[in-house]
Amino acid sequence: MRQRALLLWILAAWALAGCQGNPTYAGYPPIPGPAPDTEVVAVSPEIAAADHPVFYYRDAQNPNRLLAYDWSGTLRGSLAVSASEFSATPSADGRFLLLMGAHLVSGGQVLGRVSPGTWAGDGVHLCTFLNHLGGPGQPRTRQLSANSFEGIDTPATLFYESVAGERRRLLDYGEFGPHGGPAVLACNAAKDRAVIGGSFVGSISGLAMIRLSDGHAISQQLGASHRGPEGTLVSPDASLLALGSTGGVSMPGGDAFTVFRIPSNEVVAQIAGSGADAFSADDTKVLTVEDVGGSNEHQQYQVIDLATGRSIWNAVLSPGTVLTRPGTGEFLVASRTHELSRTRVNSTDTFEDVWLVSADGSARLLLKHAAPLQ
Repeated sequence: MRQRALLLWILAAWALAGCQGNPTYAGYPPIPGPAPDTEVVAVSPEIAAADHPVFYYRDAQNPNRLLAYDWSGTLRGSLAVSASEFSATPSADGRFLLLMGAHLVSGGQVLGRVSPGTWAGDGVHLCTFLNHLGGPGQPRTRQLSANSFEGIDTPATLFYESVAGERRRLLDYGEFGPHGGPAVLACNAAKDRAVIGGSFVGSISGLAMIRLSDGHAISQQLGASHRGPEGTLVSPDASLLALGSTGGVSMPGGDAFTVFRIPSNEVVAQIAGSGADAFSADDTKVLTVEDVGGSNEHQQYQVIDLATGRSIWNAVLSPGTVLTRPGTGEFLVASRTHELSRTRVNSTDTFEDVWLVSADGSARLLLKHAAPLQ
């Protein structure tokens, strides 16, 4: 009896150790632990405030500098960082940024370090997929011989992070593999929900709406039959879902998509002839896009009113940055160009002409020849 108890204890300990103790996984790198590598920056209140949102472009004359503009096109201030090669992910209102590859020098203060994720709309929280230890999600590879390698997927877990570095484990979902992994499609603290799915070679499946407060599933049946191919777009507040032709997924000559209100799956609109690119922040409009001339060098953009299905603005532009103004039906749509670099040999620099499309369909040129963040 004592030997049987000892055997059961050994088996339980082995199960708790998980795949790290399984001989099948011998030779693979261990699953990495937490390694927050992204700086959370709170922008100076003189630059951005809750009632005065901003968006960012780089300073074309100084690659270590970010320029903050309000939605009238007025320069509100700047941030300096320690390197010229970095990525910055602003919150929707521009009051906070996730800074990777550089450190803040001036223009705000550092709140902490986190793993990169999707802003939850409150400037305080993020949704992110990591491994079950809270470390980076990535598949692992071991070498079998001089020219032979074998890979293994890494189980994924959805976490809810705060900008102070605290995190809460919500649920295990999917795996990180060589061709994809789990994805956060929307995260919203005010509505206490996130929409997640599995990504495989650019396609999304297994949509689910999760409650942020406890990780329980609100719905695992999002959307229904729809027009167009299998593409997915979710509004930032996780209230609208477009299925069909969406950003990066199209069908030449047959683009179409259906918009659902989730989680009820009520059909809001069915739109043919173009793909969904972005929902307005107030969920009243959708920006659509369609390739022109058989290529994606020029695209036909339209703003569609979801209540009427009517196009209120359209233009042919070279694809560039698209942003939505918090709490409104306004879009920022940029037309991108590339020029030979004056500072780097055999390289090009990217610039954008930035248009503001108002909720009534009027548009005006806001910035000219601006250097985009990405």
